[in-house]
Amino acid sequence: PVASVTLRLKMWTDPWLNGLKNGDQLVLAFWTLAAGGSTGTGIGSGWPGALPAGHTDLAFAHVVEELGWLGGSGYLLLIGLAITDGLRVALHNRTPERILMAAGLALLLGSQAAVILGGTLGLIPLTGVVVPYLSYGKSGMAGFLLLAALIVRLGENGMVRQDTEELKELRESLFPVQIFVGAGVLFLILATGYRAVWNRDEVTLRPAITTLADGSARLFSDPRLQAIARAIQRGPLLDRKEEVLAQSDAENKRSYPLGSALGTLLGPPDGGLLRPAWSVERQQDTVLRGWPDRSDGPAVWMATFGETQRMVLAVPSYMMDASEEAQALRNAHAKGGTEPLRRIRLATPDYQSLLAVVRLP
Repeated sequence: PVASVTLRLKMWTDPWLNGLKNGDQLVLAFWTLAAGGSTGTGIGSGWPGALPAGHTDLAFAHVVEELGWLGGSGYLLLIGLAITDGLRVALHNRTPERILMAAGLALLLGSQAAVILGGTLGLIPLTGVVVPYLSYGKSGMAGFLLLAALIVRLGENGMVRQDTEELKELRESLFPVQIFVGAGVLFLILATGYRAVWNRDEVTLRPAITTLADGSARLFSDPRLQAIARAIQRGPLLDRKEEVLAQSDAENKRSYPLGSALGTLLGPPDGGLLRPAWSVERQQDTVLRGWPDRSDGPAVWMATFGETQRMVLAVPSYMMDASEEAQALRNAHAKGGTEPLRRIRLATPDYQSLLAVVRLP
């Protein structure tokens, strides 16, 4: 469908700020790749639920998460060997038909792997095809097993018996293909290393924006960081006599022993746009939870559509000069929104202090 193609193109060109429903798949894959590092978290130690398509389209990301860059590179080398072995069978086969069939099967495997792995790594738009020999499925797995069996069968008793000019021409045309396959595998290995090793901390700490069902915007971070943050109990508020004014229970739910005696002075503990600046919970927020908000973070433009307001544009920084603001307004108007247009700064937690925790085994 056209809508699906549009979503995947926008998700590819702007994975972090596209703000589209289900437009977070690529970001979730990036976070999963970054969680793996060089050696991975260990077999069976991937983070449950952090990658909804981790058993199908994005299975390679989970391989890297659990086995690291080394394990992901091993898979890529095995796929490359399977492709080059198919081309080797083609090079030494005895008839043009068998050569073309073996080469075609090998390149079919290679093209499928290149499309889905390139999409997972953000090199090309993500396409919903299975990862060869990894994705959960029935027909896909059966098809790739049949493909391998056909290549093996073509290699049995297929050696050339009498050379001809036609066979020589076909073989010569396959040599550049082998070089291209080797270069492609090396490129994918380096791209995986960039996502999993060299750029991992920046990716893990970077937030993204998505759209909720009501059209509002939500900023979210790596589920691994969010889970650790939720598990850290918010500290209590005490008065000068060490009487408890606010505290958190075992489930990290906030309670106020004095009830409404202090009115709204304490304020709600959860960060939000309407939390007053003078509330104690907000003023002491960094001390109580253990990490601050970033001084500058993404912002969204909200526009009116009928009786509701929806996000029409996300920008990477709340701080912008007059020309940037004017351009953002033009973009927001171009999306069909009517006045009033509002720029809203999203609270962006700085999880830098939790990075060491999420890297623990």
